[in-house]
Amino acid sequence: MILCVHFTPKESKILIYIYTYIYIFNISWSTMNYGYALLNSEGKTIRNLDPELEEERFCLQLYQHVATRLSTTNNLSGISLLEVGSGRGGGLNYIS
Repeated sequence: MILCVHFTPKESKILIYIYTYIYIFNISWSTMNYGYALLNSEGKTIRNLDPELEEERFCLQLYQHVATRLSTTNNLSGISLLEVGSGRGGGLNYIS
């Protein structure tokens, strides 16, 4: 018996993302996004990032980029944020 399963392109992307996260990458990651980088030699936008968070730099930069565009200043003190997603909450934890 041969079992043939067909996935839509969207389903395939989701399955690849899940497979990559579980089997290839470090399971201790706290963020799950594609990241954000500047188009320069390093791509870094966050200065003085804790060395323990360096693996997640570009994912955290996506949160930082979006959050700072919501305000007229880069200070998010006193602002209520709600994260809507299916990740692990690491990005909002970093922003807070």
